[in-house]
Amino acid sequence: MSKKFEKIVNAPHKVFGRAKDKLLRWKIEGENPKIKIETKDKTVTIPVPEKEFKKGIRATGISVTGLGQFLFWAAKYLTLDNHLTRQLEKLFTNKKGSKKKIKHPNLVGHLVYYVLVAMVSGATWLGVRAYDNDKQDDEVKDKIENVEVTGSDDKPGVLRNARDWLRNLFGASEKTEEIRVIPGTYGEYRARMQPVVPMIVAEIVAMEGAVMRNGMHVVYDDATMKPLRPGQNPRGKATQGYGNTVRKDKKELDSNSPPITSEEALEWVRWHLEDKETFLLMYCYEVACKDANVNSVPEAMAIASMMYNGGILVLEKDGPNVRNRFEEIRKLHKERGDALSEDEIKAIFKKYPIKDMAHVGKHWLTGGSVKDAADGAGWYINVDKDGDGIRWRRWLEACIMTGDITVEEILNIPVNYMSDFFDLVGRDRKNWFIVKNERKANETRTVNRETVVRFREWVKNPVAKDGRTSLAQKQRVRDVMPKDAVQMCMADNVKTG
Repeated sequence: MSKKFEKIVNAPHKVFGRAKDKLLRWKIEGENPKIKIETKDKTVTIPVPEKEFKKGIRATGISVTGLGQFLFWAAKYLTLDNHLTRQLEKLFTNKKGSKKKIKHPNLVGHLVYYVLVAMVSGATWLGVRAYDNDKQDDEVKDKIENVEVTGSDDKPGVLRNARDWLRNLFGASEKTEEIRVIPGTYGEYRARMQPVVPMIVAEIVAMEGAVMRNGMHVVYDDATMKPLRPGQNPRGKATQGYGNTVRKDKKELDSNSPPITSEEALEWVRWHLEDKETFLLMYCYEVACKDANVNSVPEAMAIASMMYNGGILVLEKDGPNVRNRFEEIRKLHKERGDALSEDEIKAIFKKYPIKDMAHVGKHWLTGGSVKDAADGAGWYINVDKDGDGIRWRRWLEACIMTGDITVEEILNIPVNYMSDFFDLVGRDRKNWFIVKNERKANETRTVNRETVVRFREWVKNPVAKDGRTSLAQKQRVRDVMPKDAVQMCMADNVKTG
């Protein structure tokens, strides 16, 4: 073997060796923010990404470069002259009368061999990574009682590991931008609300239902709950997944929109809550109204569901003042992202103050009782204007807000069959909210809690609207949710503040 050729075949394992040595010398210094998760049995502290991410990069790099160095070293000494390389050399050797014009068949044969070795080692590494990513995190399996986000040395924390995990839980395919956990900003608010996201997703799945064909979520008309043919105009709104009317690129859905998977449908709900604007709207009102605050998981679930479905109208009556305010807020949020501060929100609300609160807002925004805020949901039921779904939906949200209906009961609702419970109970408004002194100045509306008893019995033994056909074998909310998400829903004493 010539010196020149020997130098060439020695190069691969030496390059990998130098890369490995450089990574071993890479020092990672400094403290990072942490996410502390308290469970019944122990406390788990998860380092937040910057330092941990670098450690992961170093460990992965050392593993890959070390493996590459070993494989190429072994290839040099064990297989440099083996049968395969001899056959490759023979294959590329110019034969008399052949049109092949390969100048260095020995070198080409070995290079082909190295490419094959690299492909095998790369495939092995990817397989190990895929297996590792599919493993469930044992720490997550513990029931979460409290999540605390802290920074180091009073510096802003960075929340990315936990958020990416939450996104991936619901089928997100891309990474999210990191949340800067800066005190007094929207990023801090989102971090505070994250433990409740799986519960809100479960609630929305129960309420919205979905239209599927061949295992895929198709676009449907929300007025008829029937799939739309390509080019067909809906009577209501083109909807897909669990109540979404826009795609993640914020373009409106239409009858030509392609089907999506169940994982994508769940991720769209999470995206709408966290990334679109449900939490943003809640943050704005909590900042602007000092007495408004999500003090419990049931409140967070109810308010988020109302705003997911009805937007700001559940808290404030519409008008130019409201539209101008939120147009300015959305524009600022687009520029500032998670750094959008409380002071900036207060300044905009000062410019466009709240003038006419809706019934839920009159109580929740002013620090009134949870019961009164829940009863206020009854004012969104109009006999002539609203569809049947609004009746049981506002009732269900009101009962969740007061704790009369639990997360576990939500998880046991058969998907797409809340309308059957509505038919069993009856569409009469009094079955959902009791009205006294109707059409008078002192009219009151309160949640009908007798229907709560019927609901609990129905969840235990669900039947169709005919009162006979069992729905026990139908998919329940817990069946379409990721297992880890269901476990998070059942966690004890999750806090939002």
